[in-house]
Amino acid sequence: MTKKSKSTDQEPRRPLPAWFSEAGLGIFIHWGPFAIPAYAPVPEPGVSFPDLLRVDPRHMGERMPYSEWYRNAMTIEGSPTAMHHRRVWNDAPYEDFQAMFESGLDNWDPGAWADLFRQSGAKYVVMVTKHHDGYCLWPTEQRHPNRPGWFSKRDMVGELAVAVRECGMRFGVYYSTGLDWSFNHFPIREIVDAVGCTPRSDEYLRYMSGQLEELIQRYEPSVLWADIGTPPGFEVTDFKERLLARIPDAVINDRWDHPVPGTGSKLGRMIWNNLFALVIPRSKPKPFYPGRHAAADFRTAEYSVPDAPTSYAWEATRGMGSGFGFNAEETDAHRIDPDELVQMYRDVRSAGGNMLLNVGPLADGTISEAEALRLRRLGESISGT
Repeated sequence: MTKKSKSTDQEPRRPLPAWFSEAGLGIFIHWGPFAIPAYAPVPEPGVSFPDLLRVDPRHMGERMPYSEWYRNAMTIEGSPTAMHHRRVWNDAPYEDFQAMFESGLDNWDPGAWADLFRQSGAKYVVMVTKHHDGYCLWPTEQRHPNRPGWFSKRDMVGELAVAVRECGMRFGVYYSTGLDWSFNHFPIREIVDAVGCTPRSDEYLRYMSGQLEELIQRYEPSVLWADIGTPPGFEVTDFKERLLARIPDAVINDRWDHPVPGTGSKLGRMIWNNLFALVIPRSKPKPFYPGRHAAADFRTAEYSVPDAPTSYAWEATRGMGSGFGFNAEETDAHRIDPDELVQMYRDVRSAGGNMLLNVGPLADGTISEAEALRLRRLGESISGT
């Protein structure tokens, strides 16, 4: 990895590949050991995470309705998740969920997933290959210095990639670049805590970089979706050049920024969090963009949509409920109405964006009928049937 000046992370914007701008709909998949507890506190119906963040940024971590953040929320003393974990799981280590998750995979059918996604009218699928808990959904060959074997022996990424392409869709991967709680974790309560939790060791930089290269070489993704930034020393432009050398019409998103200076210390995080707690509640509601890296091909609005034409390509991502991973606490009242989902898709397309709609499978790989119904309804609308 060659060290370069900060200016090398800027590059002229290339034309957006036609396949992406014409795609319209993509499917996001959040699935992993967090599907075993399948828990997060749910807000009132119609309330999204950006809404909660604006109202109460001090308690982001404990109130977050994202079940894929279970590993973090269970460590916040007194949080709904910590109380749930004590009551239901007797404070067992999160790592115990690995064996439970892997033992239930025998009946998982990637072909059935791909066929359902095709019925939705989607043109691409983005699978979460490693979320913030650090667990990998493929048999990585990169050695984890802290947690050997923290990966699936079954190549779920590879199997789904084949099934998706056989159904005529493009395949992409999500990879948590900026957070890996198997390397570095302290309870993330406020927004800047997440940035401060980014592992900053050379060991993590080598591991993360090696896994990204592995994903490129093995699965040739058309989309590479990073999250929560990247550790210092990672050169995004260099990486993108290698990606395009392998897959010339691949695209990357916007969440590659290095950590905010000063957030690596407790004092620095406290200062930044105090600032955010003053500014966020007073700010005008606007699209929630967690990144803005200059090398990005598109921006990612989360549970929000730009309300005016933009000068950049964008993708609106959301779950069908209040979060992304499967949450057994949600009811149909928390899920977007099928007709409302169709109208939202039309609004996104008329405004020039793509929709990346999330599916949160159960631990055994089942996609709930509530989500399948919405996918099929969207597909009927897109196909005009």
